Amino acid sequence: MNHPEIASSLMFKGMLEKNRTMEKNALVSKVRRFLPDEVWGVLREEAESEGLGILTLGMPEEAFQHGASGPSQGLFVMECLVEAARNALRHEVPDCRPVALFTAGPAGAVMLLAHPPGREATLAKAYPAIRRESLAAAAQHAFGPGEPAVPLAVGYSAIDIAPTDDRERMDRAALGAYLRAVRLGRENTEEMLDTRARLHELFLTIMRDKLLQPVYQPVVDFAPGTVLGYEAFLRGPEGTPFHDPLALLSFAEGIGQVFALEQLFFQTAVAGLGPMEPGQLLFINIHPASFTDPQFTPAGIPGYLGDHGLHPDNLVFEFTERQTAGDLDILQQKLELYRDKGVRVAMDDIGAGNMTLRALCRIRPDFIKADVSVIGGIQSNPFNRVMMETLVCLGEKIKGRVIAVGIESETELTSLASMGVQAGQGYYFSRPAFPKPAITPRIPALATFSDVGRGELKCSTPVKNLIQETLMVVPGPTIREVKKLLEDRPPMANVVIVDTKRPLGILMNYNLDRHLSTQFGLSLYSDRKVVKLMDRDPLVVEGDRPLEEVASMAMRRENRKIYDDILVTEDGAFIGTVSVQTMLDSMARVQVELAKGSNPLTGLAGNVAIEAEINRRSRDGIPSSLIYVDLDNFKVYNDVYGFKSGDKAILLTAEALREAVSRQGEPDDFIGHVGGDDFIIMCGQKRAEDICRHICDRFATSAPDLYTPEDRTRGYIVGRGRDGREGEFPLMSLSLGFLDCAFAHPFTMEELSGRVAEVKKYAKSRPGNSYVKDRRAPLGSTPPR
Repeated sequence: MNHPEIASSLMFKGMLEKNRTMEKNALVSKVRRFLPDEVWGVLREEAESEGLGILTLGMPEEAFQHGASGPSQGLFVMECLVEAARNALRHEVPDCRPVALFTAGPAGAVMLLAHPPGREATLAKAYPAIRRESLAAAAQHAFGPGEPAVPLAVGYSAIDIAPTDDRERMDRAALGAYLRAVRLGRENTEEMLDTRARLHELFLTIMRDKLLQPVYQPVVDFAPGTVLGYEAFLRGPEGTPFHDPLALLSFAEGIGQVFALEQLFFQTAVAGLGPMEPGQLLFINIHPASFTDPQFTPAGIPGYLGDHGLHPDNLVFEFTERQTAGDLDILQQKLELYRDKGVRVAMDDIGAGNMTLRALCRIRPDFIKADVSVIGGIQSNPFNRVMMETLVCLGEKIKGRVIAVGIESETELTSLASMGVQAGQGYYFSRPAFPKPAITPRIPALATFSDVGRGELKCSTPVKNLIQETLMVVPGPTIREVKKLLEDRPPMANVVIVDTKRPLGILMNYNLDRHLSTQFGLSLYSDRKVVKLMDRDPLVVEGDRPLEEVASMAMRRENRKIYDDILVTEDGAFIGTVSVQTMLDSMARVQVELAKGSNPLTGLAGNVAIEAEINRRSRDGIPSSLIYVDLDNFKVYNDVYGFKSGDKAILLTAEALREAVSRQGEPDDFIGHVGGDDFIIMCGQKRAEDICRHICDRFATSAPDLYTPEDRTRGYIVGRGRDGREGEFPLMSLSLGFLDCAFAHPFTMEELSGRVAEVKKYAKSRPGNSYVKDRRAPLGSTPPR
């Protein structure tokens, strides 16, 4: 190569490099465009007042090049096809006009159509007839008798674009319509085309007439037991193929109407939601690709929500985990604009899609929704539990709340809550419905091992009350035989190996699978005796052991066995197993019932029952007296003599109340234990003073026995009061204050509490055992001001 040639070569190379680095040169602009310049002008002009569509006409390129007369024959066939399509359009849809025609390669042509707005459904319905007429006429004119016909194709699609001067947007819309039309044109089955045309017409009718029907499912916050918000689900008209949301979305995607469908659904879901409680949320699914639609912007959201009494703070955009990496890139770039407005983000289907933890951390959702495939059987599947516990841990790290989807049973709910899941939804609470279902969530008693460790769960119920049937085998069977017994059973199923009624061990199904799934597991273990793999040291307890004690023992097991079932025996003979979750649920329920129904020390009704009794008497208009009983100097006594003696003092007071009501009261009288050393009695007004006198007499007689002889003789004890100062304190006494309640007119609990506090304070100002009556007009005797 000579020097001039080298220089020339280098110069050309430099020009190419410069061309590559130019952000947008003329060549690149041409390549990126689908519409020719002259067609772009027509399209822009027609879009101002007309609806737009595309008809694609083509033949296989091989047939175009190698027909009987070569390319000239191919051009003639294409000319016949174009003319046939023009005539078919004129015949089937007279008000649809071809306004432009351009080629798409040598073997394809594109006809741009304009029609009055709202005629999209008519064109979609007419397409099969247009296609049939076009193909028949073209074949008749282009091919002579006996000449083999070339396969031809005719496709159609609407162009979904609003009038705009943005050439790039309009070009993309036209290209998308072209690709859909080409795909449709390749369909060979006439029956399929007719079905598709009917579906297309139905879809466009749904969109035009806004026939979408949202349904709402409550999302429940476990801690307060309230409705956190509602998730909106898409439904098409009932009795149509598009009632199924997946069918509706799939069809919309096939004809390029996803953005339009999502926009209509968003508007419909917000408009149909109805009044919301302060702070409640609307979860609504949205496809990440919607962010590429220029019409989808955060600017208009506050105004639209405000028209329906909502704020961006009430809105949660929900994205499915089944997204591509490209979609996630779009999300990451666009979401901050919406978050700045107050919109929150939820990631759905976690555990069922293809999203990596890295992607989850990049999005940083406010809510992480665990898929139903993880939730199902959570109470008995150790692997699902591990996944949920991992999600909860991840949620804590990225400040996202975990919501469980698909809860169908109380056991699933209690299992999830015990693992730290904060909220959930599913048929257990409510099915999706319209209008949104108004529910009062029923959150059962929840318990975890940590509650047992802190001593917060007390329950003396014998563990044998909870036993469940289980598979039992003698030591002889092989692992292959045992595996067959456990087929189709959940991972937490088990067999107990028993020898003459004495339990030797337990084999959990998940442990069996773990051993058999190793490389040589089947060959190593299948023909070995079951005792080879059984746990030889399971937790075995006698059936009369209290649940509280058994739970504590279960908590101290090594982590890998912490969810294994507990073996229960009676005089050493195996009688059944108890699952950890069943045991915890039962303990928590007992605690709640105690709190609601009675005080665990005295057995008297607790606060919930007290409030219910007051409401009952108020509702039925039963004139009553309310007696409030308080122990004087109890704290000092409890500190000096200890808690056991303090309990004796409270029990003595409860016994005095029972005796007084039994002897002086009536069968309908009510005794409640407010808590600590405070009690309440609701009784007939005529008997109130007699009851108070009997209580004071009985306590004065019995209370001195609670002291040592020295303190009784001295008449006081030395201790520290509530102010922390040391002093001499009289022996315990009772102060009773009582007031009448007419219940003729309503009054508030605040009014009642105020009256009680005043009369009790006056009673406590008097020395010794005393009772005082409020001499003012009975509460509820006059209308409230």
